[in-house]
Amino acid sequence: MLESDYSIHMGNLDGSNAYGGGTDSLFRMSGRGTGHFGSGTYFSTYRQENPEVAKYLDDVRTDTPITQLKSGVYVADLERFGLYRVKSTEQADLLFNTLRKINDFFYGYANTGKLDAGLKSYLLDIKKMVNRLGLTVPDKFIRLANKYVQFYKEPYNKPKEAQANPTLATLFMEMNGFNGVNVNGIARYDNTMHGSVIYNLDKVTSTPKDAPNIGSEFDFNNVEMATMVDKINRYGISVLDLSSLSNENLNLLLKASDKIIDLHSLEYMVQEDKLTQDQNNHILKVYPNIIKPKLSSINPKDIPEDTFAFLLKRNVLPYDINELVMVIYNKFYRFNRNDEQFILSYVNGIKDKVTNPDAIEVVGEILSYL
Repeated sequence: MLESDYSIHMGNLDGSNAYGGGTDSLFRMSGRGTGHFGSGTYFSTYRQENPEVAKYLDDVRTDTPITQLKSGVYVADLERFGLYRVKSTEQADLLFNTLRKINDFFYGYANTGKLDAGLKSYLLDIKKMVNRLGLTVPDKFIRLANKYVQFYKEPYNKPKEAQANPTLATLFMEMNGFNGVNVNGIARYDNTMHGSVIYNLDKVTSTPKDAPNIGSEFDFNNVEMATMVDKINRYGISVLDLSSLSNENLNLLLKASDKIIDLHSLEYMVQEDKLTQDQNNHILKVYPNIIKPKLSSINPKDIPEDTFAFLLKRNVLPYDINELVMVIYNKFYRFNRNDEQFILSYVNGIKDKVTNPDAIEVVGEILSYL
């Protein structure tokens, strides 16, 4: 291996379990995303930037796929593990967003049990993106996904493949013949925020796998769009000028973003000519279906007030009524005046369905404003 190709893992290795002992598990904490490239052990090259690693690199062995340099520091030869070798940032963007969409689709379907318009749109996007990556959606993957839905609802009813609770994206890559993803040397991905992943450290191969080249005709897979997604996730949508984007690319941007949009900021963007009124109207029309598959992994407390009221009006919030009432109570003074009357009417309409004692008490306080 060349020095610049050393793939380093900082921390203990759990070689006794596939998927690194369950990292990026199927069972996510509330508000958590869907992982990076799947469930497993992550590596990055570090490129000599970490002096604590650099002084040990002379000890790397070439006769073994993984060398332990010191306690908690390991070096792997990724070519020995049958990984999907990403060749460009654009290809990494596409794979990253494809695997995230596969997970989002699963959670959306598992939590609602319905293949509604939003999920159908996700499914169409997944098929297009999978095709661009040179991968397939095997029939056995679809059958396994259906088994996983039941497993997700009844965790003790595990299919054989789910003993370590890997995500659906992980199983998708495995069924395409890959034991992980190699992003060594790829800008924005070869780092400790993303990194390369090995699903099963025991699966060593003598024949490196390859991934197909991809073109650039799929608009979303260019650096400019990927940069926009990154800015939305970090700073919010209002930092961008979206006025030149087509409706199709607006849809792709909203679907790819991890951050829920503060719809109040759209009015500001229109005033600042960062968004046209027609674009604003388009976003308001499509956003409920775009965000719906992701809502089950978002804590309702983290949804901005204007967006919360907007989604409540469109009946897409998947949360328990008792939880909704508590969130409404905590947000009540921050709703705008137009939304207040709707919120009061909503709470009045569901008051008889509230069962939690704390929520019942809160309902009374909210309705005192009527």
